[in-house]
Amino acid sequence: MRYYISDCHFFHGAMNEKMDRRGFSDTEEMNRVMIERWNSRVRKNDEVVILGDLSWGGATETALLLRELKGKSSSWRAITTASFPLPPSTATCISDGSLPTGR
Repeated sequence: MRYYISDCHFFHGAMNEKMDRRGFSDTEEMNRVMIERWNSRVRKNDEVVILGDLSWGGATETALLLRELKGKSSSWRAITTASFPLPPSTATCISDGSLPTGR
C-alpha cells in the first residue's frame, strides 16, 4: 500500500495550543497519539510519501521519529520539505530517505 500525507507537524506545540487546537494536554501527548494512529494504519512494508511539514523537531528528533513510524524506511519520500529553513541533516533525512546516525 502507498500512503500520501502532509502537515503532521510533529513537535509543533503551537499546532496543538493555538492554531489547530488539537486538544492534547501537551506536545508529547500529541506526538504519542499521532505515532499510535500512524502505526495502527501503516504496515511495515507500506510506502509513505510525505508531502511536507512532517516535523518541527530538530534533525535528531526527526530521525528518531522516522524510526518509530511504520513503513519502509528505504521508501521515505518528500515532495517538499517545509516553508522554513530546515537544518541540512533534517532536509536530507526527509527528502532522500536516509536517516542521520549518531547523537
